[in-house]
Amino acid sequence: MNALAPGFIPHGEVRDDLEALARGIPLGRPGTPEGVAAAVLLLCSEAGGSITGATLDVNGGLYIAP
Repeated sequence: MNALAPGFIPHGEVRDDLEALARGIPLGRPGTPEGVAAAVLLLCSEAGGSITGATLDVNGGLYIAP
């Protein structure tokens, strides 16, 4: 079994405080629903057939320890 751990994925209007959070992401931008969907497709595809027992972090580096 695998798990998907998405990070900050804004939707709708982004408030100023959330924009500040997005600037703190090492990738430099928040994630997108399309990015999360691509990760799901990888895990469900033949290409991801050998991935087992993994947690796939889709967060642009948001949770990387300094």
